[in-house]
Amino acid sequence: MDDLEQSDCPSSGATTETIGNVQVCVVSDSTFQNAYFRSESAWKIDKGVEYLSAILSVLISLWFVILLVGHSIKRHRNAAKTDEQLRDTVEISSLTASRHWSLSKEEEIPNDVRFDPEFTSFRIDPSDVMQVRTLAHGNFAMTSLVYLGDKQAVMKKVSVHSQGQNRDQMAAFMDEIRVCAKLEHPKVVGFLGIMWASLSDLSAIVEYAQHGSLAVFLKEKKTSRKVSFTWMESSSESPSKLSIALQVSEALVYLQSFAPPIIHGHLKADSLLLGSAWEVKLNRLGYRLDTSSLSIEDRAWTAPEVLTSGEFDEKSDVYSFGVVMSELDRCKLPFSRKESRRTVKAMPIQDDPTDTPDELTTMDANFPGYGAFMEIGTSPTSATLSTGGEVGKDADKYNPGQLHAARINRRLEVTKSTDMQKLETFFGLELETDITKLPTKYQHDPIPWPASYWPVYADSINYRWAKGKPSPAEKYANAFGYDAKELMDKISAKNGIDSQTKRKNCTDDAVCKALKDGSVCAKREGKTEGHCIPTWFGICHAWAPAAILEAEPACAVERNGTVFEPYDIKGLITLAYDGSKIPTIFTGSRFNGNDNAPNNTDQYGRFFDDRRRDISPGYFHVAVTNIMGRFNHSFVVDITAGNEVWNQPARSYEILRLSWTTPTAAAKKYFDTDKYPFNDAATKIAVVTTRFSWIVESGTNGPLVSTGLVDKSTTSADYEYILETDETYQILGGEWLSGSKANHPDFLWLPASKPDNSTVTSVGLHYAEIEALLDESTSSSGDCKAVSQTSTAAPAPASSTESSAAGSAPAASGDGSAPAPESGDGSAPAPESGDGSAPAPESGRTSPSAV
Repeated sequence: MDDLEQSDCPSSGATTETIGNVQVCVVSDSTFQNAYFRSESAWKIDKGVEYLSAILSVLISLWFVILLVGHSIKRHRNAAKTDEQLRDTVEISSLTASRHWSLSKEEEIPNDVRFDPEFTSFRIDPSDVMQVRTLAHGNFAMTSLVYLGDKQAVMKKVSVHSQGQNRDQMAAFMDEIRVCAKLEHPKVVGFLGIMWASLSDLSAIVEYAQHGSLAVFLKEKKTSRKVSFTWMESSSESPSKLSIALQVSEALVYLQSFAPPIIHGHLKADSLLLGSAWEVKLNRLGYRLDTSSLSIEDRAWTAPEVLTSGEFDEKSDVYSFGVVMSELDRCKLPFSRKESRRTVKAMPIQDDPTDTPDELTTMDANFPGYGAFMEIGTSPTSATLSTGGEVGKDADKYNPGQLHAARINRRLEVTKSTDMQKLETFFGLELETDITKLPTKYQHDPIPWPASYWPVYADSINYRWAKGKPSPAEKYANAFGYDAKELMDKISAKNGIDSQTKRKNCTDDAVCKALKDGSVCAKREGKTEGHCIPTWFGICHAWAPAAILEAEPACAVERNGTVFEPYDIKGLITLAYDGSKIPTIFTGSRFNGNDNAPNNTDQYGRFFDDRRRDISPGYFHVAVTNIMGRFNHSFVVDITAGNEVWNQPARSYEILRLSWTTPTAAAKKYFDTDKYPFNDAATKIAVVTTRFSWIVESGTNGPLVSTGLVDKSTTSADYEYILETDETYQILGGEWLSGSKANHPDFLWLPASKPDNSTVTSVGLHYAEIEALLDESTSSSGDCKAVSQTSTAAPAPASSTESSAAGSAPAASGDGSAPAPESGDGSAPAPESGDGSAPAPESGRTSPSAV
C-alpha cells in the first residue's frame, strides 16, 4: 500500500481533497451518473435503490480512504513508540465498567486510579462541577451535562446496582480509565479528568459535543427539507458527508496507529459526536469487547466473523466503518428496508402483531399480554383455513376433523418456521440447530426484577399499596406538577377499572361470582358501583420487558417533597412501557379460545388448534438455547398454554436429561404405535427434559435481585419432550410429552430496546422523568435509609386467594402442571378497606389461572 498509482482528476465535476500528503479525487454524483449510466431511463431502472449513485460513489471514495488508512497505519506504526502498558490489544469499555458492580470500601482494587500519583493531575474537585441535567442512562452507566468551571462537559458515572459483584470488572474499569487518559486527538472525545467522593461514585469527566450524536443529526436530515446534506457541499448549518467520513477515518487511523492497535468495537453513527464546528468526535470507545455485551441493535454494525468467533480486531472496525458509510449515504439505520419492517418494528407494545402457522391466519391484533383484554368489547377472533373452514368466537364448536385434515402432513416447525427466520433477522446471525452444539444451561445476568403486574381490578398504579400513603400515580403528579385527578382518571380509563366499562356492572362480588371467570367487583374510590373484572387482567406485558431492560430500583428517592419507594418507581416504569413504542419480535401466537373445548386433541393428545401448538418443542428448544445460551439475552414468555396470558421474564434454563432413541422405539413407547407417526425425515429421536425458570410477580418493596429475594419470585417447570433430528443432528421438529402436552409456553417475544427518552405516554407519563427517578434510585451508594418511608413488604395489589395470591403466573410443577403458588413469597396480605385501595376479593376464591 505504500505505492499509490496516480491519475489526473477530471477538470469538471470533481474536486481534489488533500489528506495529509495524499490527494484524493472525489467525483460528484452527477458526474458519476453521466459516466456510468447511458440515459436517464437507465438510471431509474431499479427504483428500489434510490441512492445507487451515492452508494457507489461512497464505495469509490471508501476505496481511496482504505488505501490511505492502510498507508497511514504503517507509517504511524513505524514511528510509534511502544507503550509498556499497551503490550496487549487494548479494549476500551467506554468508561462504563461492563455490567453492574459494587465493592466494599475496604476491598483493594488493582490499578486503582484514585491512589495513583500519575492521576493526581486528573483529579477534579467535586465542588468545581455543577450538574445541569441527565443526558442519557442505561443499565450500566449514566451521563450528565455538567459545568466544569465555566466550561460545559459530560460526566459519566457507573451505575451501582448490587452488592458483591465481580471485583475484576471494577479493575477493568480502572484500566479503561488509564487508557482513555492517554488518548489525545482532535477527532476523539477528550478526557478531562476523574472525580470521586467514594469508590461507588467514581466519575469521569469528558469533552462535551455541542451538536450531539451523528445518529440524531442523520435522523433530522432525513426528515428535513430546508438544508441540503450531500457528499460534497458544506455549510455553517451542515457539514458534507465526505467531511464526516474523512474525519471518522482519521479517528480510526489514530486508534490503529498504536502498537498494538486500540479496537473501538462499537463504531456506529450513535457513537460519533459533532462539535460546535461540526467536527467529528469519536465517542463510546467500545464497551466490553465480547458479543454478550452487544445489544440487539449493535449487531447490525458488527462484522459477521465477530458474531461467530467473538473476537474483535482492526478489520471488524473497518467493517463497522463501512456500515457507517451506509448510514451517511441513506440517513437511515442499516438494513432498514421495507422487507425487514415486518420483523422488527417500533409500535405501541399492546398492538404487536401475531404471526401464526401458514395454514392459519388470525384476524385479531393480539398483543403479548394485552390480548387478555381483546375479547372484551372487540371483534371475536376469526380464522380462515386452507380448507375453507372458519373458526369463530365459539372455538369449541369447530369440527376438529375438518381442522386437522388441513394439516395431516405436519408443518416442520423448525426447518420451515417463520419464527426462526424472524429471530435470525433480529440477531443478524443464523440460529444453531445442531443439538450437539447448543449450550446446555444459562442464567441471565442481570436477573430480571420481580414486581407487581398492577391489576386492572385494583385500578393499576392508582392503587395505594402502602396504607396511608399516596399511590404511585398520585406521587408522580405531585412531584412533577401535574393534576393528580386528571392523571388518575386517564390511567383508570386506559389501564384500570374504567377501561372495563363493557364488563358486567356490579355492587359486590356475589354478582361477579356467577361469571365463573375469576372476576371481582372492582370499584373506583368513592363509587358504589363498579364492574366485574378478572383478577388476572393487568400489565405484565409491560412489567416483563421493563424488568429485563431496566435496572432494578434500589433506594427511595425524594423529588419536590415527595418520596418514591422502589415499589412506586417499578410501577411508574412499568406503566411507562405500556403503550411505549419499542421494537419487539414476537414468535408463536396467542391462543384465545376455549381451554376446555370438547374433542380438542387428536389421538396422541396434541391440540388441534395451531394457536395452541405453534410453540413446538423443536422451536422452543432452538429458540431458548440460542437466545439465552448463545446470544446472552432474556426474553418474555407467556408461560401458560391456555387462553390466559401471563408474560414472564425468562431467568434461566438447564437441560436435565438428553438421551437418544430411534423413531420406531419412540413411537412404541410414547405414542403406542409401531411406526413413528409424524415426521418421516426424522432418523434420530432425542428425549429431553429441560428445566426452564422465569420470574413471577411480587408485592415486596425494595431491591429483590441484589438481596437474593428474587429466588422467592422464581418459578421453574420441567418440560418433557422429544426432538426429531436428521443424521447430522439437525433439529427438525418435536412433540411434547406427558404433562407438558397441555402445559407449555404459548408464545415468546423479545423487547429490543428501551423507549425513546422523549416518550410521553397517552396517559401523560414522561419516560425521561421516571428514568431520572430510576437513575437516582440505582446510584444512591447504599444510603437507602435517608428518605425511605416504607421498608417492610408492600401489599401486592392482587387477590388474597389460595391461587395466585401475589398476582403471579401459576407456578408449574415438575410435570408442567400448574399448582397453586407457594406461600411466603414476600407478598403481604390484601389491603385493608377504607384506604382508597381496590376491594380485596373474598378468601377462598379460585383463580382462573390454573388451567
